[in-house]
Amino acid sequence: MFRGRKGRRKVLALLGPGEVIGEMAVIDHGPRTASAVAKKPTRLRRITREHLENKVDAADPLIRVLLRLILQRYRAAVAGKRGGGRKRADAVRRAALSRLRFAQEIEQGLEREQFMLHYQPIVSLDGLHIAGFEALVRWNHPTRGLVPPSEFVPVMEEGELIQRLGRWVLKGACAAVKRLNARTNGAGPLFVCVNLSGRELVNPTVIDNIQEALRATSVPAGSLRIEITESALVSNLDFAVSVIGRCRGMGVQVAVDDFGTGYSSLNYLRHFAVDTLKIDRSFVRPVNTEENNRQILRTIRDLAHAMNMTIVAEGVEDLAQMRMLRDLGLEHAQGYLFSRPAGESEAAVMLDTPWPWSFERRLVPRREERRAAAVARLLPFGPSGERA
Repeated sequence: MFRGRKGRRKVLALLGPGEVIGEMAVIDHGPRTASAVAKKPTRLRRITREHLENKVDAADPLIRVLLRLILQRYRAAVAGKRGGGRKRADAVRRAALSRLRFAQEIEQGLEREQFMLHYQPIVSLDGLHIAGFEALVRWNHPTRGLVPPSEFVPVMEEGELIQRLGRWVLKGACAAVKRLNARTNGAGPLFVCVNLSGRELVNPTVIDNIQEALRATSVPAGSLRIEITESALVSNLDFAVSVIGRCRGMGVQVAVDDFGTGYSSLNYLRHFAVDTLKIDRSFVRPVNTEENNRQILRTIRDLAHAMNMTIVAEGVEDLAQMRMLRDLGLEHAQGYLFSRPAGESEAAVMLDTPWPWSFERRLVPRREERRAAAVARLLPFGPSGERA
């Protein structure tokens, strides 16, 4: 019913059960003057814009693209900007189709085994020996070369592809750490860290996937560590508490990755019985010049140790940073100072060779070889990792 300026009413439509009124206000944000009058007892369900957006986000990727394209064109038409609106809609369509094609390429890459795992060493600061590795997935695209996860993981998280990739990474990393442990000659068990995305964290089969990877590779649970970002933990509090508890119950340790980039509060850690904090590189890079950063690291160290957590400092790139972190009493470090992510065969050579690892130019470029040699001369350690 529409009420005119002189108070006269005009019926626009008669609606029955299950029909929608006022949907245009939800779609285009515009005010509406029409009102509905119920002729008999009626129950209404309010549909907010947030509800609509959530439903669109939860839809199949193709349906989501089409819905957003339709809404984009409608808004452009209502605004009277048909020329510019058409251009914007065409740009949205091209971007959407490009994203869909990229998702298709990713699926083909999984089927054709184009994905590979690289391993970056996590080094004990007490003796400079390798304690474990972080498994990092790369996509060896036939035309684009090595594609980093920052480009393909967001697309995979829009559907179920991230679950397939996650299962593959778990099994591949467990199999690799089993082979690498066989090379240590009993010097100490290595561990491998595998990143768990937010979508994987809330997947009901996540624990089954972890258990299946351990069973299929006959790897002890203590050789696997699961890494979850701080933001994913806090965004999925209930799921995170359950997953962490079940992982630790089976002997799998859990680490908070990129600590300090999300909520930056140790108060949240009271909810999570995690084993390790991985401090983000943003706290490490200025550690030599900013006293505030050193004080923050001391605070994190004290509270983490009080909660029986170990610490890994990420993004270590020079000797001064490494020395400072060691003097602060942090247990482990990871970064380009030690090695870039490398294939399993190169990781195996690292285990057989004292640091610095300048055994292959493909792994350590010439500039890094010179830096590593300088580091070796300055270190208060001998080549075996014992103090000189």
